[in-house]
Amino acid sequence: MRNFILFSSIALAIATLPTNSTNAQARVNCDDPKSVQESAHCAGIEFQQADRRLNQTYARVLVRHNDQAALIRTAQRAWITYRDTECAVIGARFNGHPGRAYEIINCKMELTNEREARLTANYLLAD
Repeated sequence: MRNFILFSSIALAIATLPTNSTNAQARVNCDDPKSVQESAHCAGIEFQQADRRLNQTYARVLVRHNDQAALIRTAQRAWITYRDTECAVIGARFNGHPGRAYEIINCKMELTNEREARLTANYLLAD
């Protein structure tokens, strides 16, 4: 239940921010965010990009290491659970703080970037 509330609050924070439309881009300058909400919005965009890169890398890993795909899938699912739990712990430190959503999204972005780099190094560059 606590995770549901946590992720609901993040979704609400992101949903109330401007979308990626041209008009919204004029309102949110991610090079110089003016509020915690804008910082969270920009971190959300960066997280989506990092997640997309991770998914692309993960797909390439599964193709290249098809003989180990089941084990790699298990590891990836465990990592997602770790990432979400770790970032929830980080978020809990910011309960009641307006920067909570930013901290959680930023945590997810950093761990996702690290995971993508690790998959690349361990499975794509190591061959």
